Amino acid sequence: MLWHRSGSFAIPNLAYAGGGSGAWKPIELETAQLAFGDSGGAVIAVRSACGEDQAPLDVASRHLWLGLPREDRERRHIEVAGLPAIETVGFSDGVRIQTVVLETGTCTLDLAYAALQGQAADAVFEGFLRRVQVRPER
Repeated sequence: MLWHRSGSFAIPNLAYAGGGSGAWKPIELETAQLAFGDSGGAVIAVRSACGEDQAPLDVASRHLWLGLPREDRERRHIEVAGLPAIETVGFSDGVRIQTVVLETGTCTLDLAYAALQGQAADAVFEGFLRRVQVRPER
């Protein structure tokens, strides 16, 4: 199930409480269950894989970066919504890419942010991550 109203959304095991800037509009992105774009071309994408499609955090995190340059990539363990997660930040062709992967038990969630280098990426994506809520499994 997926919904978007008043800046909020939900996909399996994940909810986001809005409150961000109205500059973010829902967009279609083939590789995401939900995506938002802003007028500067930045994108936030959200995807979940549950059950048999679920991969361990380490594998899921590396999978998101297949085909992208390995240099200038930084990876660290963080917490999102009280759960362990892996964050990776890197650059490709002048675009800053930041991904976060976390598990909710039966689902692996991928959250990604991409923006032209020099945009205020850290503050935007970190604000987004602070509003992420993991919903109880059913």
